[in-house]
Amino acid sequence: MEGYSAYQADSSRKMRFRRVKRNTTLETGEKRAKLRSMKFPTLALAAILTLPTTHAQNQAKAEWIPENTKIVPGQTFRTVIRLTVDEGWHTYWENPGEGGLPIKAIAELPEGWTLGSIQFPAPKAFMTGPLHGFGYEGEILFPLTITPPPGSEATEFPQGIVPKITWLTCSEKRCVPGKAEPTLSAPDPDLVAKAYDSLPKEIPGASLAFDTSGDTVKLSLALAADSQLEPASWTIFPVNQNVIDPSSTPTFVKDVEKAEAWTAVAPKSEYLDGAPDSISLVLVDSSGKAWFVTSAQ
Repeated sequence: MEGYSAYQADSSRKMRFRRVKRNTTLETGEKRAKLRSMKFPTLALAAILTLPTTHAQNQAKAEWIPENTKIVPGQTFRTVIRLTVDEGWHTYWENPGEGGLPIKAIAELPEGWTLGSIQFPAPKAFMTGPLHGFGYEGEILFPLTITPPPGSEATEFPQGIVPKITWLTCSEKRCVPGKAEPTLSAPDPDLVAKAYDSLPKEIPGASLAFDTSGDTVKLSLALAADSQLEPASWTIFPVNQNVIDPSSTPTFVKDVEKAEAWTAVAPKSEYLDGAPDSISLVLVDSSGKAWFVTSAQ
């Protein structure tokens, strides 16, 4: 998972906003343009400001669960943030779609220690009002690693380390921010192993290319010659924000001349400004197994 984690750590999560041109011919187009020009922060802020602050914790619960409690110098200490979202509510993936905010964690660590980026399991698609989004419902396991420096002492995990976790939950009618500072729970190695094993896996021998020169984003997926995978039924989730229109549902079609080559075409996000350096995709097959692939830069 190093490639996927590295992409998560390096990818920009800044949202770009541009004024949508006025559609003077269709009233429905005008309304959609106005909604998109607002983008999600305006919608979320309006919802949040109308809510009492004491209500902000009620839609989700966060726990911090380790694989064990032993610190080994220079070795990754694996933990999981378990976020349990109330029924009728959802929270967001690293690319939240047309609106939303992904879960984040920060922590004050001893000198030389490092906190990894939150890793995201494969999402699902949903709607928040008229906005298309990607994220989760129910119980979600987010892997989070901490690494002590080489040469430090082997010891129990310091109890003074407490992450500050923030997230956004939304229902069909409103959005509520959440936050927590959970202390380390009792170890659960099976749960932690499940969380890391469930992350999207790199497709062996695959490569991805893309073309954004026209009005669409063309995705070209090449599999290994001996691959038994069938991408035609896969659901495509773009990791990059503001590249592919999140309301679209592109699918891969096999190249008639090259059996291992697949192509998908999707409309561009109207907020795409120039060509991205690379594109990453999470791909989910009909059984729920998740893969990822990243184009060469």
